[in-house]
Amino acid sequence: NDPLLRTLELQNNSFSCLPDQPSSSNFLNFCSSIGSCTFDFSDCPRYLSPVDTQYLVDLIDQWSPNCLPTNWTTTDAVQACDVPFEGVTCNHFSQLSSLVLVAPKNASCAPAPIPSSLFDAPYLETLSISGYPFSGSIPSSITTTKAFKVVLSNMLLSGSVPPINNNTLTDLDLSNNLLTAPPTAESLFPSKVTALNLAFNQLSGDLSFVPLNQLFIFNISSNGFSG
Repeated sequence: NDPLLRTLELQNNSFSCLPDQPSSSNFLNFCSSIGSCTFDFSDCPRYLSPVDTQYLVDLIDQWSPNCLPTNWTTTDAVQACDVPFEGVTCNHFSQLSSLVLVAPKNASCAPAPIPSSLFDAPYLETLSISGYPFSGSIPSSITTTKAFKVVLSNMLLSGSVPPINNNTLTDLDLSNNLLTAPPTAESLFPSKVTALNLAFNQLSGDLSFVPLNQLFIFNISSNGFSG
């Protein structure tokens, strides 16, 4: 039920740290559901929300073992806001808000399918993965991402650009892959995409799919388009 409380202020007191999971996450989720919640537990451990913890655990299980980002372990996933978890940024409510990963130049990873759960984090605003040898098609779950910005560049992704007509995505970068089929006009409408980077792929055909009255940034350099 929607609580009547709209403002909760707890600062300048002597509260101890929040209790361990799951109570702390329940409290933080409650705070995020009301209009304002002010507190200062800066010296306390921050536990990642259960749904985000499971998201990281699923990614670890699906990620190629030789390619795992630094310090990524299932044991530490629940404390990813505090423990150095490469590429992870949390918001004020200990929810995963940003995941930005660039593969190290000396990485020796075998090509593998992109994890199907990559787009499942419910509070993610930025998802940027670059340089990892993910191959195969882009999962259709990209259409349900809650992120505003998605970067999947410098990889081995092939096939078609999937429909991207969801309600949140505004910036999509699929450059430097092996994509061969551009999106269709129907797959771009309705959408909020204003920046689309498809440079350095193997796309061809005409540009009838391009919503010129919608895009602020559009890059199709180094492809095979004609017309």
